[in-house]
Amino acid sequence: MGIKGWMERGQEGAQKVEIDGYFAHWCSFIKQMKLVPTTKRVYVAVSGGVDSVVLLFLTSRLRPDLLDEVRAVHFHHGLRGESDQEVKLVKELCTQLSVPLDLHYLNLDRGGANLEQVARQERYKILYQLASSGDLIYTGHQIDDSFEWSLMQQFKSSSLQPTLGIPLINGPVARPNLCLTKGQIYHIARKEKLSWSEDHTNQELRFDRNYIRNIVVPAIKRRFPTYLKQYVYRANQLAIKLGVDRHQVGGKFLMRKESKCRVTIYQHQLIGRMSGAQELVRQGIHHLSSSARGVLASQIEKMIAGADRGLKGPYNFSGGVVGFSSFGEIHLTSLELIPTKRQLIKLEDLNWKLMDLKEYQRYLDGIMRQKRTLFPLICFIQEMGEVPSFKLSSFNKFSPYYQVEVDGPTSGVAEKIRLVSALRLYSRWRQSTHCHRSLKVALLVQS
Repeated sequence: MGIKGWMERGQEGAQKVEIDGYFAHWCSFIKQMKLVPTTKRVYVAVSGGVDSVVLLFLTSRLRPDLLDEVRAVHFHHGLRGESDQEVKLVKELCTQLSVPLDLHYLNLDRGGANLEQVARQERYKILYQLASSGDLIYTGHQIDDSFEWSLMQQFKSSSLQPTLGIPLINGPVARPNLCLTKGQIYHIARKEKLSWSEDHTNQELRFDRNYIRNIVVPAIKRRFPTYLKQYVYRANQLAIKLGVDRHQVGGKFLMRKESKCRVTIYQHQLIGRMSGAQELVRQGIHHLSSSARGVLASQIEKMIAGADRGLKGPYNFSGGVVGFSSFGEIHLTSLELIPTKRQLIKLEDLNWKLMDLKEYQRYLDGIMRQKRTLFPLICFIQEMGEVPSFKLSSFNKFSPYYQVEVDGPTSGVAEKIRLVSALRLYSRWRQSTHCHRSLKVALLVQS
């Protein structure tokens, strides 16, 4: 599912900086959710409404870095008086953005049953014919659309999965705007002075979706102003539990608890990404916390994202719980249990082992299953160019439990030794051209 949104924003800054911020968020979402097609060609369905207009504007900015070709597709249904004006609007937008336009006129029976469903089927039939293998079709659905759909399905379906909302991707159809709210889309459109059309049929309450949008949702918004934020987090958690999360890598997590002192969560398949561990993190915080207060889902999400990027922290939670994240691992403890004097590690005291990749994997697995481990899991290695290493000063500032000293008799060889995340080393090692060679490794473990 992978629905995400910027729900918290500060005061408006300069226009360019602000819009670039939205674009950076949108672009990051596309990369993270793997919505860049292998062919680097995208077809954008553009109705002329604000959602699809902003979608085409944002997608056009992906050239040439992420996409080679962007094509707009518009359908003239011949059912409303505004159809000709919408064609004109879309043509002008495509000219402005230098995007080729595929225009299709549909021959629909006005008196036929389920006219909207027939029109939708015709649109997708043409879109599927246009897209070649490996291409993607972008449509403009956003977070509000997904919430409305989720709400409607809760009244119509007894199945859990439809209540998640609109899928992020379904076959070749992707919905990149599921990281933006309707309000944010309007904001972008106004700031960029984009033109769009409003479909008057969206006000007709005989359609269930319009009744939800125009009657039910405004009442919810007045009473529960953070409803979209809670929907996003709830949908993400449910998607993970149902096994349909786009970002979920399918790996298992291992949680180690040391009484009421520490909790460490590892990505047990050693592939690094911690997305999917949110519920375990929540359980770990409640296990350690002295407070009955709730846990901020946004703070957990920040820590998960930090773990996927590298060293981050600390993150403060209620009840005196503090969290740290590193590649493939998250560590939770009580603030009062962090030692004032950290363990000193000297290069001359390291226990070096010559290992191949399989031996290293078994060794790591054994360490993660120990009752007591230090955080983060790091090791020293000889040269291996593909593995990012820590700056010693940055690591010593971050590490809550120990610091590394390179002064003394071994300082002359310190430049040849690199300090790396133990889990990141495994991830890079197995993908490396050197995956069959052995490495001399020294891991730091609980003494």
